[in-house]
Amino acid sequence: MNDSSTGVVTVPFNGNDLYLIEHEGQPYTPMKPIVDGMGLDWRGQQAKIKANQRRWATMEISSIVAADGKKRSMICIPLRKLPGWLMTIMPNKVKNPAIREKVEQYQDECDDVLWSYWTKGVAINPRIPLTPDHQRGIQKAVARRAQALPKGLQRLAYSRLYSHLKDRFDVAKYDQIPDEQYTQALAAIETCELEGEWMPAPEESTSRLDIHYPLERWSEINSGLAYAWKHQPPLGCKGRQARFVWPEHVSGDPAHSVSPTLMLLGELVAAGYDVGACRAEVQAMRSMLDDLSSVHSRIQEALGRQISYPVIFSH
Repeated sequence: MNDSSTGVVTVPFNGNDLYLIEHEGQPYTPMKPIVDGMGLDWRGQQAKIKANQRRWATMEISSIVAADGKKRSMICIPLRKLPGWLMTIMPNKVKNPAIREKVEQYQDECDDVLWSYWTKGVAINPRIPLTPDHQRGIQKAVARRAQALPKGLQRLAYSRLYSHLKDRFDVAKYDQIPDEQYTQALAAIETCELEGEWMPAPEESTSRLDIHYPLERWSEINSGLAYAWKHQPPLGCKGRQARFVWPEHVSGDPAHSVSPTLMLLGELVAAGYDVGACRAEVQAMRSMLDDLSSVHSRIQEALGRQISYPVIFSH
């Protein structure tokens, strides 16, 4: 028996308490709590350990390891020897499935957890899923990426991102991702490819605005232009097929000249389009032309002669 231990660290693991004891500057662990936690018979395992004390470098250490605060002597082995001892237990020889599962869990994780406590002062259970705060963090990260896409693709992007998380971390639901991998999960969201064959381009709308302004419509909505085309062809225009525009046909005053361009812009506004700049430009040009026409008329009056040249184009 040896009493030169310096303290006991209680390590919760898989519903049981394991222990670490510092002895001569080295970590030791009592074996009975480990054997009991695996569901194995302590007497049988104790006999096997004692039968090979040289291999396991066992020490019987007296220390406070119980919740009642009493000193007890317990068979301990160096923590560095624990993985080797765990490998001597053959799960396939354990008949009880529940005990067999515990044996496998201890073999997979027990030594890592104890070593983490010894070296870092803490052990993170990899089976602990995302905390509620981290779940919300994942949801916000997914929403941020999905909502950056056109509305028609957002639902597909949500599905793609969550599927990527489940595949990346091999879980049935994203909230089952181990909490210790929260940072990696955020990185997986940011690096997930959201372009390619999986995401088809949004379908082009087949609907069209029923807007038509053929040349004939200008004369239909502008009686002055219709009369001029029918009865007043200017000099040089042969036949009624010639088309021409006098300044008054595109004046700034809609009361005297109806504008098909302004009518078209009105239909676009009714369909939900913002065409304010286009409307302002057309009205400005019509107003400027009206002012120029007035100046031209005053010049002609001063000269005592009428000179006017229309814009002529072919239909």
